[in-house]
Amino acid sequence: MTLDPIFSHEAPVVVRKEMGREVINELSPESLESYLSQAPTMQADIAGISLDDRIEVFAKVGALWERKRKAGLLDDLKQRLAASSGYSARLIDVEFSLVPLLLERATLRRNLSSSLLGGADGLERFTSVNEGEYFRHLPAGPVLIISSGNSMIPPLIPTTLSLITGNVTVLKPSLSNYEGVASVFALLREVAETDPAAKSLLEALVISYFSHDSASLSYLLTAAPLGVVNFWGSEPARSVIAKMLTENPSHPSYVVNGPLTGVAVVDAEAGERAAQGLATNIVLYDQQLCSSPTQVCFIGERAQAESFARLVGTHLDGMGDAFALHLPEGVRFSLNNIRRSLLFKGASVLSSSSATNPWTIVITEDGASLDELITSYPEMGIHNRRRFLELHVVNDVAEVGRRIRELPHRKAYHGIDRVQTVGVSVGTDVHGVLMDELLSTGIYRITPIDDMYMRSASEPYDGAHLAALFTYTLYRRDTSHAPDVMP
Repeated sequence: MTLDPIFSHEAPVVVRKEMGREVINELSPESLESYLSQAPTMQADIAGISLDDRIEVFAKVGALWERKRKAGLLDDLKQRLAASSGYSARLIDVEFSLVPLLLERATLRRNLSSSLLGGADGLERFTSVNEGEYFRHLPAGPVLIISSGNSMIPPLIPTTLSLITGNVTVLKPSLSNYEGVASVFALLREVAETDPAAKSLLEALVISYFSHDSASLSYLLTAAPLGVVNFWGSEPARSVIAKMLTENPSHPSYVVNGPLTGVAVVDAEAGERAAQGLATNIVLYDQQLCSSPTQVCFIGERAQAESFARLVGTHLDGMGDAFALHLPEGVRFSLNNIRRSLLFKGASVLSSSSATNPWTIVITEDGASLDELITSYPEMGIHNRRRFLELHVVNDVAEVGRRIRELPHRKAYHGIDRVQTVGVSVGTDVHGVLMDELLSTGIYRITPIDDMYMRSASEPYDGAHLAALFTYTLYRRDTSHAPDVMP
């Protein structure tokens, strides 16, 4: 397959590279430099487009995507993405169905209104925030977004917000999500045939893959006139990029969305709905989302915890068979060894023997045994485990907080910065105490246990609103506030 850039200006100069079975046509440093020299003009052009018209462009893209999906025109793409990502075709179809929801008018408007001081109207005019005081939100870009992972959804959100807030935007997807992301934004071309606003937004967007040793990527990071770099990923790339940015004379801000995970908290009152919700969040994306539950803290007795785990297993059997997961033979061998070793160490292990739904639930009082085994089976680290859940039996809410704080420091979770999401299903007598305890854990999200994977349009990303990070606020004061300090 050949991955061509999305570039709407003059015919670009590309650098052809072969990476396995992929042929990559990277935009050259010369093409990028010429393009970015025009960024102030392009951003001024977008500033002249009303916010409603900008939002409408992406609503049209979402509607066009949905029509193509329902007509079966995306079926071939779905199969290719399933092959490149390792996700089941059914899961890719779920991803496809989310695209129009993310691009709905009300969703985008609510995201912007929640993100910007004084509201979204500040993107097109000065808005009053106090008597005689005003805010105007201006693009901080050009913006470079570096995406990672298999899912096509995470790159769509920051790229769309960057464009709507008026930024020239350069997106580098991952190899596995490139075609999906590019296919969505390529629809801007169709919309632009009848919508001038879409033409301006399309001209402000570049999508290209760059290899790690790319001269083009080096130019972008060390020399390009960027305002913001948004990196989604982990080490060592995170630190390499940070070092390269120190050479950039434009001193762009560096926004990192690092590797995170999810924890569920339940007690003896958790029943069928909680078990089903937990299973859903395990199967969806096979625990590769930053919100995916990889550990459960069960407040109560071990017998109660095992009963709840069996409920979860029942739902995993039903759901997992519909979303086939194919593990490499070596990983399956290591998984079976770890299951047996954990049994010998006193843990209770529930598991499936299905080759395409290999779920595992480990019930224990702590994670010491798994940490010890990861040393012998490094291929079973957190980034490679699939449908694998630790269930810790704990005595009280204080112990829940301790487990969450300890998680990033455990060997079994090496590479995780912190817990992002805590999914909750506990009784009312525990709920308030738990909310207080979670304040000191450094987490970013608290949700119902069945809703961990779903984002509200109002919520920030890992503690910060992306739209605010892609803009800066111009302050204006029309009345003097200075005290009379002169004699």
